[in-house]
Amino acid sequence: MYLFDTNAVIYFLSSGVLFGLTLFTYHSFIIFIPLFTLSLLASRYKRIRKRLFFFITPFILFLSVSLTSSYLNSSAKFTTTSIFNNEQIVYERVDNFRKDTKEINFLFDKIHSRYFALPYHFLQNYLLSFSPEFLFDKGGEKLVHNLEGFGNLYLVDSLLIIVGLLGIFYFREKNKKLIITWILIAQVSCALTTDAPNSTRLFVLMPALLLLSSYGIWTIFSSLGKRGFGKIIICVLVLTYI
Repeated sequence: MYLFDTNAVIYFLSSGVLFGLTLFTYHSFIIFIPLFTLSLLASRYKRIRKRLFFFITPFILFLSVSLTSSYLNSSAKFTTTSIFNNEQIVYERVDNFRKDTKEINFLFDKIHSRYFALPYHFLQNYLLSFSPEFLFDKGGEKLVHNLEGFGNLYLVDSLLIIVGLLGIFYFREKNKKLIITWILIAQVSCALTTDAPNSTRLFVLMPALLLLSSYGIWTIFSSLGKRGFGKIIICVLVLTYI
């Protein structure tokens, strides 16, 4: 493509606008979208650097407006839900340990501090987002965000996700880095809150997992369908989901 190819300009401008508009749909996207776009641009920088201006300009404009409006209108909500403003976390991770320990040495005192408590809690929240209980069993703790007794995905999806994950590496899928990056970044915004894992805040994770699940179906079908098992596989999958 040439630098000022009309189609390229339209694509990059449209992409910047759509990514920018997504920032206004939900609070989680204010963190996810910038991280995701940075990783996306970094992985394709050599190919798109000459046309990057047409994406960055509208995206930065929308990002600035989004951050400003979020700061002015949602600062109170962030204060109540963020782990950085929750003294209970510091109490559980630091003060409680110190109270139960008779002798506190220098190393213990340095480890169990506010600077340890918050990263530890963030990491715990992050890993809980991958827990089978959250994904496939019962979802998050708030029933208002979940169907009682159901996870965010079907149990059969766990098998298909594993197969899909193996498949994208086995078949050397060119977009595998994009899917993996999507999955790794999606939990960050939710892990910064006190009620993680939260199904609503982790909604951004679900499309990536469904893509892996779909790729798992394609992997099974492409491996066994050629041997005459195609119709059997379709029937089994349909009956399983029903």
